[in-house]
Amino acid sequence: MTIGMARRLTRRPWAVLGALIALAALMPSMALGETAAVRKGAFEPFTVYAHDGAFPDRIRPDVILMLHGFKSGMPNHDYDAIETLLGADYTLIGFNYDYTDIEANQQAFTDLFRNHLQTKRVVVLGTSLGGYWAEYILNTFPVNGAILINPAMQPGGVLRNNIGDVFSKRRQTTVTVTEEHAQGYERHKWPDSPSGRRLVVLSLDDELIPPATAQQRFGGLPNTRMVEFAEGGHNIPLERPDVAEAITTFVRQVAPGSVAREQASEKASYDASPGVWPKPAVVNPSALDPGLSVQYYFAKFNNIRELRPTAETRRGKRGAPLTDVNWVGNKGNVMTAGKADFVGAKISGFLRIPEAGDYAFRFYTNDGFEILLDGRKIYSDPTVHKDRLSPEIRTVFNAKGLYPILMLYFEKKGSSTLRMEWRPPGAEGFTVVPADAFTHSKAGS
Repeated sequence: MTIGMARRLTRRPWAVLGALIALAALMPSMALGETAAVRKGAFEPFTVYAHDGAFPDRIRPDVILMLHGFKSGMPNHDYDAIETLLGADYTLIGFNYDYTDIEANQQAFTDLFRNHLQTKRVVVLGTSLGGYWAEYILNTFPVNGAILINPAMQPGGVLRNNIGDVFSKRRQTTVTVTEEHAQGYERHKWPDSPSGRRLVVLSLDDELIPPATAQQRFGGLPNTRMVEFAEGGHNIPLERPDVAEAITTFVRQVAPGSVAREQASEKASYDASPGVWPKPAVVNPSALDPGLSVQYYFAKFNNIRELRPTAETRRGKRGAPLTDVNWVGNKGNVMTAGKADFVGAKISGFLRIPEAGDYAFRFYTNDGFEILLDGRKIYSDPTVHKDRLSPEIRTVFNAKGLYPILMLYFEKKGSSTLRMEWRPPGAEGFTVVPADAFTHSKAGS
């Protein structure tokens, strides 16, 4: 970004151009302020953070604009969580606004959209005070949707509880909050009929910002989905599977993410209609052992279609059976392979269905993955990707019993993740499929 471009983005000047230039090689951030100083791990107001350095020159058609809460900044843990979930298909922009300067924030957002985002499909995600600004953006700019996480819809009270000098650990600086700042937020009026599509995520045990205000404002509002969790606190982890599912589902609905991953030659796919499995396999129980059989193939795979013919025609190195399918963020060896990178796996056996009924499955994977249930492919995310949660995949089992299961998986390089979850009949949420649901033939089927 040139200084001239920065001047066009905002009216507020910032000092220490030398510091910005010196750190530009270390931190992939872009300043919205004229010469905003960037400190390692903390960012001044009116700076933009993009993990891959895509802003402003290489912005994908689909963008997630993230806004932090009071006393926080970008990047933070929330940014990292969303980057892991959706960064492969979206340009993820973390915007550092000013906690107290309402007018400057409004101008900065106007410049950001006018100069860079007006032709993009944008979903804005804000936490706490950032939720307030996410709702403002949803009602002001042509965005596809907004996600509000425990939003501070009456921030005047939040600021009034912090009048004086407030230290921001994220920005490593002290901010002075005044009564005038609190009143400035209180003077802002929301439209009588707020427009746009939004997801409101609330923790009912949020002691910092009680959810009642958001419930009153958004309850029953058209095009609004409200998801309430009994536990999570004010800083509910966005990577928590139930929270991640709600966020991912909403983002995919309002801005599907049409740009493929750079490594992708196939897209993730799944059986959208509920499959029906009429009868289980007939298996002699005495011929079975617990867990799933696994064979490993040590090669550099980029796509499941590269692993598939190898697994079909060659016997791999047999590993210790997998007691379950719950390996997340593993930076060491891949499952029981004894090796951390360039590993393919053929995992087979039977899935024990304890009762007939309507089940749902989902899969958390990194890298390529494909699963067949009784010979039928129900989900595939075949290429190299970061940790990603699949959509919900419904199935109907007409009878309890054992059903053949086959999974192909590879890890190229870095951390490995493979987790299988289900929601049995009558269950409220997803849980990891328990170990006793897996078995395999002693012969190694």
